[in-house]
Amino acid sequence: MIHRALRPAAFLAALSVAALLPAAASGQADLEPADLRYPSLPAFELPKPQRVVLGNGLVVMLLEDHELPLVEVTALAHGGSRFDPLGKAGTAKLGANLLRSGGTETMTGDQLDDWLESRAAAVEITVDSDMARASASSLAPDFPDLLRVFADVLRHPAFDVTPARLITAIITDRGVVRAPYEESIRKLFND
Repeated sequence: MIHRALRPAAFLAALSVAALLPAAASGQADLEPADLRYPSLPAFELPKPQRVVLGNGLVVMLLEDHELPLVEVTALAHGGSRFDPLGKAGTAKLGANLLRSGGTETMTGDQLDDWLESRAAAVEITVDSDMARASASSLAPDFPDLLRVFADVLRHPAFDVTPARLITAIITDRGVVRAPYEESIRKLFND
């Protein structure tokens, strides 16, 4: 019974506090936007990358940030979809996708994925209209190993798309080729 008696009292107390709030805030409501004052922003200096030219002519722009234990590397190259052969749109993007997902001479695409995932690392290859970009990132302790894998992806790609046992047909501009492939290809292209 006492509990029910306290409900109206608590409600009245909350109502009276709510009624006082607009009165307390009314002094701030008269401010004009031009009268508002903010503290000045802290000084900010843009970091300057260090430019290094390697013996093979490759230009490296090094920018260090020790706030987090992460390392990222990005390689840019002239290229891209504007260089796709006439009638073969998408060749550059296909190449970029196969470069990353097709594995290397020493590691299949699935092994590469597992290796990267076990280290919370990433290797990505993308293509824009006029530029190809390859990037890699990892925690700092894993970076030397990641750099070796990244170089392997770029220098020794396998372009392995699908295990042969999973291929049931090949679609060409002349039709569909099915196993046995030699016979099917001969029939398709000799007709």
